[in-house]
Amino acid sequence: MTDHASAVKWDLLAYCHGDGLDVGCGDARPHDWFVGVDKQAGTTNKGPNHIRDARKLRGYFADESQDYIFS
Repeated sequence: MTDHASAVKWDLLAYCHGDGLDVGCGDARPHDWFVGVDKQAGTTNKGPNHIRDARKLRGYFADESQDYIFS
């Protein structure tokens, strides 16, 4: 599987300020401070912090608690 997030990891810094999610991160969160969410556990330390179905995130994170979503 290609790690497309690594290709743009430095470009993201211009847009991703504050707290945010990487939805569907797999094993490739581009930065450690992104909160990774995926439906299954990863196999590396860049895997998701939360195992969740992205369709059911409402209520898991407080409204307006995240400043950006990367996917």
